[in-house]
Amino acid sequence: MKNGDAYHGKIIGQQSNESITMKLYDGSIITFATSDIDEIGSEQTNQTFEKIINTKTEYSVDAMDSDYKKKGYFGFVEFESLISVDGSGGNMKVNIVNGYKVIPQFSIGAGVGINLCYSWYTTLSVPVFLHLRSDILNKKVTPYVALDLGYNFPVYNDYANAYEKGLMFAPKIGLGIKFSTRYQLNIGFGYSYNSAEYEGFKFHSNSISIHTSFIW
Repeated sequence: MKNGDAYHGKIIGQQSNESITMKLYDGSIITFATSDIDEIGSEQTNQTFEKIINTKTEYSVDAMDSDYKKKGYFGFVEFESLISVDGSGGNMKVNIVNGYKVIPQFSIGAGVGINLCYSWYTTLSVPVFLHLRSDILNKKVTPYVALDLGYNFPVYNDYANAYEKGLMFAPKIGLGIKFSTRYQLNIGFGYSYNSAEYEGFKFHSNSISIHTSFIW
């Protein structure tokens, strides 16, 4: 300024050659008469840089939350380790699920897997199931609940190969961690019930499961 003062901010308006309006870094807005201005220059300060960084950060968080809330297709692969609670042995399972997010907190899908059971004898089965899921919060970290309900179809048994399909269901709870607008890692545990039938006899197993899945 011609009186020796200096002001730092952003020019937000100009009225012909009569006045200039500036927004200062502290948020205040001042209008100067053009006749009082000695020189107008440009600069990059730490404060300006911080504002740019903060703006980008806020935009990225808002964009991620907004994008994740959209309904649409989802898929995931899940790895499970099951520990028997009734002495029937242990299981290793891999599931693949594809489905649709109906609303932000509810998804439905269909899954298929491979289930290896090792106890007094070894069995291999293919579970086919309905998958229901709810991510409770629309946040970067969210608790979730899920349910798998369907049938096991035995494909191999080193004790007897005549086993028929049986009911399976598995409620689960856990924690989901989002890495981006598309990808999420889940870690949790649950209960698993599996049944089969052989020559009129019904068999079932009860297990506690520890699972990890990756959603895209």
